[in-house]
Amino acid sequence: MHILGSGKITITASLERKEYIPGEVIPVEVLIVNDANVPVEPRVTLYQQQLFACNQVHRTLESCLTSEPYSTTEAVPPNSSATALIKVPLATNLVVSLRSPLITVKYFVRVCLDLPHAMDLVVNVPFIVTTRRARAASAAVNNGAVTVVQHPQPQQHHPNHPTSPHHHHQQPQPHPLNRPIETVGIVPPPAPYHSVSCQQQQPPTAPARNNRINNL
Repeated sequence: MHILGSGKITITASLERKEYIPGEVIPVEVLIVNDANVPVEPRVTLYQQQLFACNQVHRTLESCLTSEPYSTTEAVPPNSSATALIKVPLATNLVVSLRSPLITVKYFVRVCLDLPHAMDLVVNVPFIVTTRRARAASAAVNNGAVTVVQHPQPQQHHPNHPTSPHHHHQQPQPHPLNRPIETVGIVPPPAPYHSVSCQQQQPPTAPARNNRINNL
Protein backbone atom coordinates (compact mmCIF):
# COMPACT_ATOMS: atom_id res chain seq x y z
CA MET A 1 0.00 0.00 0.00
CA HIS A 2 1.37 3.39 -0.98
CA ILE A 3 0.83 6.33 1.34
CA LEU A 4 0.96 9.65 -0.49
CA GLY A 5 3.36 11.92 1.38
CA SER A 6 4.50 15.47 0.79
CA GLY A 7 5.45 16.37 -2.76
CA LYS A 8 4.42 18.20 -5.88
CA ILE A 9 3.10 16.90 -9.20
CA THR A 10 3.19 19.10 -12.31
CA ILE A 11 1.44 18.25 -15.56
CA THR A 12 1.70 20.10 -18.91
CA ALA A 13 -0.48 19.18 -21.90
CA SER A 14 0.05 20.58 -25.41
CA LEU A 15 -1.34 20.12 -28.93
CA GLU A 16 0.51 20.29 -32.22
CA ARG A 17 -1.93 22.85 -33.63
CA LYS A 18 -5.24 24.44 -32.71
CA GLU A 19 -7.60 23.25 -35.47
CA TYR A 20 -8.44 19.70 -36.57
CA ILE A 21 -10.72 18.06 -39.12
CA PRO A 22 -13.23 15.30 -38.21
CA GLY A 23 -11.61 11.92 -38.69
CA GLU A 24 -8.08 13.11 -37.86
CA VAL A 25 -6.00 11.96 -34.91
CA ILE A 26 -5.01 14.47 -32.21
CA PRO A 27 -1.54 13.80 -30.75
CA VAL A 28 -1.59 15.04 -27.15
CA GLU A 29 1.85 15.58 -25.63
CA VAL A 30 1.81 15.24 -21.84
CA LEU A 31 4.75 16.18 -19.63
CA ILE A 32 4.58 14.94 -16.02
CA VAL A 33 7.00 15.88 -13.24
CA ASN A 34 6.28 13.50 -10.37
CA ASP A 35 7.90 14.59 -7.11
CA ALA A 36 5.56 12.46 -4.97
CA ASN A 37 6.16 8.89 -3.81
CA VAL A 38 3.41 7.19 -5.86
CA PRO A 39 3.30 6.34 -9.60
CA VAL A 40 0.84 8.33 -11.72
CA GLU A 41 -0.64 7.63 -15.13
CA PRO A 42 -2.30 10.24 -17.40
CA ARG A 43 -5.71 9.63 -18.92
CA VAL A 44 -6.96 11.60 -21.94
CA THR A 45 -10.62 12.06 -22.91
CA LEU A 46 -12.39 14.19 -25.52
CA TYR A 47 -15.28 16.51 -24.61
CA GLN A 48 -17.83 18.63 -26.46
CA GLN A 49 -19.42 21.64 -24.79
CA GLN A 50 -22.65 23.22 -26.06
CA LEU A 51 -23.86 26.57 -24.74
CA PHE A 52 -27.49 27.59 -25.35
CA ALA A 53 -28.72 31.15 -24.76
CA CYS A 54 -32.29 32.45 -24.92
CA ASN A 55 -32.88 35.93 -23.52
CA GLN A 56 -31.50 35.74 -19.97
CA VAL A 57 -31.55 31.94 -19.76
CA HIS A 58 -28.29 30.10 -20.36
CA ARG A 59 -27.67 26.37 -20.36
CA THR A 60 -24.44 24.42 -20.79
CA LEU A 61 -24.36 20.79 -21.94
CA GLU A 62 -21.05 18.93 -21.65
CA SER A 63 -20.71 15.44 -23.10
CA CYS A 64 -17.82 12.98 -23.28
CA LEU A 65 -17.07 11.77 -26.82
CA THR A 66 -14.81 8.85 -25.90
CA SER A 67 -16.14 5.60 -24.49
CA GLU A 68 -12.94 4.92 -22.56
CA PRO A 69 -10.05 7.23 -21.67
CA TYR A 70 -6.81 6.90 -23.60
CA SER A 71 -3.69 6.33 -21.51
CA THR A 72 -0.05 5.31 -21.72
CA THR A 73 1.29 1.81 -21.35
CA GLU A 74 3.48 2.63 -18.34
CA ALA A 75 2.95 4.89 -15.34
CA VAL A 76 5.41 7.61 -14.31
CA PRO A 77 7.39 6.30 -11.30
CA PRO A 78 7.90 8.39 -8.14
CA ASN A 79 10.52 11.17 -8.10
CA SER A 80 10.89 11.23 -11.88
CA SER A 81 9.59 12.96 -14.98
CA ALA A 82 8.41 11.65 -18.34
CA THR A 83 6.87 12.83 -21.60
CA ALA A 84 4.10 10.78 -23.22
CA LEU A 85 2.42 11.16 -26.62
CA ILE A 86 -1.19 10.00 -26.47
CA LYS A 87 -3.16 9.85 -29.74
CA VAL A 88 -6.90 10.55 -29.62
CA PRO A 89 -8.92 9.90 -32.83
CA LEU A 90 -11.78 12.18 -33.79
CA ALA A 91 -15.11 10.88 -35.06
CA THR A 92 -16.01 11.59 -38.68
CA ASN A 93 -19.47 12.99 -37.84
CA LEU A 94 -18.44 15.80 -35.48
CA VAL A 95 -20.15 19.18 -35.78
CA VAL A 96 -17.72 21.99 -36.57
CA SER A 97 -17.01 24.57 -33.90
CA LEU A 98 -19.37 27.52 -34.17
CA ARG A 99 -20.43 30.61 -32.28
CA SER A 100 -23.77 32.39 -32.62
CA PRO A 101 -26.11 34.41 -30.37
CA LEU A 102 -28.15 31.26 -29.67
CA ILE A 103 -25.72 28.34 -29.61
CA THR A 104 -21.98 27.84 -29.22
CA VAL A 105 -20.14 24.56 -29.78
CA LYS A 106 -16.67 24.05 -28.29
CA TYR A 107 -14.26 21.15 -27.97
CA PHE A 108 -11.45 20.40 -25.55
CA VAL A 109 -9.12 17.60 -24.56
CA ARG A 110 -9.10 16.70 -20.86
CA VAL A 111 -5.93 15.25 -19.33
CA CYS A 112 -6.45 13.78 -15.87
CA LEU A 113 -4.16 12.25 -13.24
CA ASP A 114 -5.83 9.91 -10.78
CA LEU A 115 -4.11 10.62 -7.45
CA PRO A 116 -4.79 8.30 -4.49
CA HIS A 117 -6.01 9.99 -1.30
CA ALA A 118 -6.11 13.39 -3.06
CA MET A 119 -8.07 15.38 -5.63
CA ASP A 120 -7.52 14.47 -9.27
CA LEU A 121 -5.28 16.77 -11.29
CA VAL A 122 -7.15 17.93 -14.44
CA VAL A 123 -6.00 20.01 -17.42
CA ASN A 124 -8.34 21.10 -20.27
CA VAL A 125 -6.80 22.04 -23.64
CA PRO A 126 -9.30 23.59 -26.11
CA PHE A 127 -9.14 23.10 -29.87
CA ILE A 128 -11.27 23.88 -32.95
CA VAL A 129 -13.06 21.42 -35.24
CA THR A 130 -13.11 22.83 -38.77
CA THR A 131 -13.44 21.70 -42.42
CA ARG A 132 -10.86 21.15 -45.15
CA ARG A 133 -12.15 24.12 -47.14
CA ALA A 134 -11.90 26.43 -44.13
CA ARG A 135 -8.38 25.17 -43.37
CA ALA A 136 -7.30 25.77 -46.98
CA ALA A 137 -8.78 29.27 -46.93
CA SER A 138 -7.07 30.01 -43.62
CA ALA A 139 -3.73 28.81 -44.99
CA ALA A 140 -4.16 30.97 -48.11
CA VAL A 141 -4.90 34.05 -46.03
CA ASN A 142 -1.96 33.41 -43.70
CA ASN A 143 0.44 32.84 -46.61
CA GLY A 144 -0.63 36.03 -48.38
CA ALA A 145 -2.15 34.26 -51.40
CA VAL A 146 -5.57 35.77 -50.65
CA THR A 147 -6.18 39.32 -49.46
CA VAL A 148 -9.29 40.02 -47.42
CA VAL A 149 -10.74 43.45 -48.29
CA GLN A 150 -13.61 44.93 -46.33
CA HIS A 151 -15.75 47.39 -48.32
CA PRO A 152 -17.70 50.08 -46.46
CA GLN A 153 -21.44 49.69 -46.40
CA PRO A 154 -23.26 52.32 -48.52
CA GLN A 155 -25.42 54.75 -46.60
CA GLN A 156 -29.13 54.57 -47.37
CA HIS A 157 -31.18 57.80 -47.21
CA HIS A 158 -34.92 57.98 -46.99
CA PRO A 159 -36.43 60.00 -49.85
CA ASN A 160 -38.63 62.04 -47.47
CA HIS A 161 -35.71 63.19 -45.30
CA PRO A 162 -33.16 65.82 -46.29
CA THR A 163 -29.60 64.77 -47.12
CA SER A 164 -27.89 67.71 -45.43
CA PRO A 165 -24.54 67.05 -43.68
CA HIS A 166 -26.16 67.96 -40.35
CA HIS A 167 -28.79 65.25 -40.69
CA HIS A 168 -27.86 61.85 -39.24
CA HIS A 169 -29.92 58.89 -40.33
CA GLN A 170 -29.91 56.01 -37.84
CA GLN A 171 -29.73 52.61 -39.47
CA PRO A 172 -32.08 49.96 -38.01
CA GLN A 173 -30.28 47.29 -35.99
CA PRO A 174 -30.79 43.69 -37.13
CA HIS A 175 -32.69 41.35 -34.91
CA PRO A 176 -30.45 38.93 -32.96
CA LEU A 177 -32.20 35.98 -34.60
CA ASN A 178 -31.31 37.35 -38.07
CA ARG A 179 -27.59 37.58 -37.39
CA PRO A 180 -25.48 35.14 -39.39
CA ILE A 181 -23.87 32.25 -37.60
CA GLU A 182 -20.14 32.72 -37.20
CA THR A 183 -18.35 29.46 -38.00
CA VAL A 184 -14.99 29.19 -36.33
CA GLY A 185 -13.09 27.92 -39.36
CA ILE A 186 -10.48 30.48 -40.40
CA VAL A 187 -8.21 31.09 -37.46
CA PRO A 188 -4.94 33.01 -37.11
CA PRO A 189 -1.73 31.00 -37.13
CA PRO A 190 -1.33 29.53 -33.63
CA ALA A 191 1.83 29.15 -31.62
CA PRO A 192 3.97 26.03 -32.25
CA TYR A 193 2.34 24.40 -29.22
CA HIS A 194 -0.96 25.14 -27.56
CA SER A 195 -0.29 24.04 -24.00
CA VAL A 196 -1.87 24.30 -20.58
CA SER A 197 -0.17 23.30 -17.36
CA CYS A 198 -1.03 23.11 -13.68
CA GLN A 199 0.43 21.66 -10.53
CA GLN A 200 -0.81 20.42 -7.20
CA GLN A 201 0.93 20.31 -3.84
CA GLN A 202 0.33 17.16 -1.86
CA PRO A 203 0.01 17.62 1.92
CA PRO A 204 1.93 15.26 4.21
CA THR A 205 -0.03 12.40 5.68
CA ALA A 206 0.56 10.34 8.79
CA PRO A 207 1.99 6.84 8.29
CA ALA A 208 -0.38 3.91 8.42
CA ARG A 209 -0.78 2.22 11.81
CA ASN A 210 -0.30 -1.48 12.28
CA ASN A 211 -3.32 -3.14 13.83
CA ARG A 212 -2.45 -6.08 16.09
CA ILE A 213 -4.99 -8.88 16.39
CA ASN A 214 -4.76 -10.94 19.58
CA ASN A 215 -6.04 -14.48 19.39
CA LEU A 216 -7.91 -15.47 22.46
